[in-house]
Amino acid sequence: MQAFYDPRSDWDRANSASQHYWLDEAMAVWSEELYSSSPNCVSSSRSGNVTEPFEGLQAGIDDKPDWHGYGCSAVIKYLVGIYGEEIAQETYLRIQAGEHPVRALEVATDDLIDFWWPGFISDYYLGEIYGVGEIETMNGSHSGSWTVADEGDTDKVWTESYPALSGRLHKVVLNYDGLEGDAEAVFRRTGPGPGNIHVFKYNTTYNSSHLGSDPDSVVVSGIKDLMESGFVLYVLTDNSRDELPDYTNSVNISTGVEIRLGTPILLALQRSERIFYAAAVIGGHHRFEHTDHEGSDTFYSWNFPNMGGTSIPGDLYSGPWPSLNFFGTSFTTQMSYDIWTWTIDGSLSADGRRLEYCTAHGEERHDVYFEDELIGEAYTVLTFTFPSHDLSDSYWIHANDCCLPYGALSTDVTIHYERSIPYLDGEGGVAYETWNYLSTDWGTAIVGFSFSQNAP
Repeated sequence: MQAFYDPRSDWDRANSASQHYWLDEAMAVWSEELYSSSPNCVSSSRSGNVTEPFEGLQAGIDDKPDWHGYGCSAVIKYLVGIYGEEIAQETYLRIQAGEHPVRALEVATDDLIDFWWPGFISDYYLGEIYGVGEIETMNGSHSGSWTVADEGDTDKVWTESYPALSGRLHKVVLNYDGLEGDAEAVFRRTGPGPGNIHVFKYNTTYNSSHLGSDPDSVVVSGIKDLMESGFVLYVLTDNSRDELPDYTNSVNISTGVEIRLGTPILLALQRSERIFYAAAVIGGHHRFEHTDHEGSDTFYSWNFPNMGGTSIPGDLYSGPWPSLNFFGTSFTTQMSYDIWTWTIDGSLSADGRRLEYCTAHGEERHDVYFEDELIGEAYTVLTFTFPSHDLSDSYWIHANDCCLPYGALSTDVTIHYERSIPYLDGEGGVAYETWNYLSTDWGTAIVGFSFSQNAP
């Protein structure tokens, strides 16, 4: 019957498989239940082909389109359950009209594929299409496994190629007795969309339960309880892109897992919504190198050129307060104020009690003109690099704030400062006048840098 809808010539139909051959087999395997007296009919053809839908609806045909079709019978069964049996004939009518088989399915459902593909992937893993008996097979074919065994296991990333309309399953085993009661796991999908990340808990007693789905991230709380109850976490990331014209193009997508270990300051920072930033270099006699087209010399100053005084004040950045973006124990944020932009990167120890490193980099850039003609770019760059040090318990959560100050770190802080301004050198050329920070020779340059955030 399916050959009736094949738009190719009699010769081609008799001597070669069509690009929709996999769909023929998928429809055939699904339709077996129409002629079975069993209420839970599952064709034996599905055995060994359960994970085929994860390989790409069209790209997965590889050199075995029939086997791929057997596995993708689940797609047909899922769609029939939503849109009705009439989509089978409508799909073949579209194929007869020359449509690609994947496009034919899309037209038959009258919905974009990225609308229903994430739901299919999730329901399929839960065993809601052909039963929970297939879950073990899927679990055994995961694309990667990671075990949380100690305090150093805070993050993991898998980056893989995803064909159009595919999925990748990963396993996370919780096996660390040091997990606190409020420890949690954050799962993230990074890469081209549309697509979703789906998280499940699984054990042999309760099978799989859905914990959440989202285009970007899913937070799973209470992972200590899940571990003690014998659950393993599975994360299923999908690519819902319906890549025309042949639906076989691939993109790289990353699946990330971050374990928030439940220590007070780290959790407070990770859950916070805003950051207050202030930086100052107060006191000290600073030595600079100055250079222009006539040569260079060194000089001393109480001030940093272009900084407006004896300090590098906090109003170099002032609200709105951005969030810190944490991945594991590492954090970063970016902010802009007036003509300045700032980037802050750092990392805490696994228990949140020690600052391992932190760098704050600020810069301002603007074009310089002479008589409406651009002659170059002027810039000022300032970078603080802070040493690792323990954080005082007195700065853990108190009142409504959680503070992580770096305090007076003296000359242990590395300062990088440079300023450059283009100008006409009087001989028809463009020269640059520059200032570079060399050292602080008198007294102590007290560097303060802190951020204060709302407690959860």
